[in-house]
Amino acid sequence: MPIQFIGDEFNSTEQVLTQCHSLDWALGDRQGNLGVSLRSIMEVYGGKNVGKSTFCFSLLGMIASKLSRNVTILDWEGQSKETIESVLESENFFGSVNYLLNKGTETSEETLERFVSEIDNAEQNIGMMDSIGGFIPTAYSEGSIGDSNMGVFAREIGRFTSKLNRIILRADEPGIAFLTNHVHPTIGSMVQGQSTSGGETKKYLAHVRIDLKRAYIGNSPVNFGESYLLRGHVDSNRFGYSGRDFYVFIIAG
Repeated sequence: MPIQFIGDEFNSTEQVLTQCHSLDWALGDRQGNLGVSLRSIMEVYGGKNVGKSTFCFSLLGMIASKLSRNVTILDWEGQSKETIESVLESENFFGSVNYLLNKGTETSEETLERFVSEIDNAEQNIGMMDSIGGFIPTAYSEGSIGDSNMGVFAREIGRFTSKLNRIILRADEPGIAFLTNHVHPTIGSMVQGQSTSGGETKKYLAHVRIDLKRAYIGNSPVNFGESYLLRGHVDSNRFGYSGRDFYVFIIAG
């Protein structure tokens, strides 16, 4: 006898094929569905100048083009307009870009709220924040260097991710939010390793987490001038398999 679900209705999870076979396969599920899952938050993290932003801009433009939507970009790091434009155009995206920066008249938290509000709009709920590490809590920016603000950053990012998660899951039209992030050495631990900015809550609430690196043959990165091969590892995937690797070829924006 099949299981009967009662109560609130499930929102269907749609998947979009990227035409990059290894990426679509790595994000697949047990039913054989392949591709990037909508109604999700995808965190892509890695070292400096790996290609995280270009990778996410590409997915952003590809998905928005296929769904005929506009996009929202919150830029903490100051990408050039030409870079964003060239990457989006390469994915046949020619819609509107709702570009957000931290204004001098608002706190960083208010900028996060603006981004969440824009993602709550069905016409532009394909969004990206670049990057989590660029967010500076007001307690940091307005306080003294010697102030003790342990946990403030993680707490604020946790609240932001929780609110974003709620909006993504309840939306009438399926959307997706990409969050880029940096890795840094683990501090205060007996076991040396690497961690990402934003705390544990953000890790749990991100539906998909991808570790992105340059691909190497021996000690040499695989590149052709300004183009290079990336290797991604799916750390977690709430919609399908975790632990799979994929490769994508990036042409720099």
